[in-house]
Amino acid sequence: RVIGTLFGFRKGHVHFAVQEDLKSEPILVLELATPTNTLVKEMASGLVRIALECERAANRRKLFQEPMWTM
Repeated sequence: RVIGTLFGFRKGHVHFAVQEDLKSEPILVLELATPTNTLVKEMASGLVRIALECERAANRRKLFQEPMWTM
């Protein structure tokens, strides 16, 4: 089981944290380009989807070892 959490300060950007369980340190923390207030407005208007993409290398390394992600 893996847990993903979106969080952020009102005047900052959205962060995405990935944890193996609620009591463990995050494996990964990403700061997204989206301001928190923009995400809140979008969520209030209906369904919101955030997709994170990466170009998978030919050697098929583990997902958390991919160095470049886009949103």
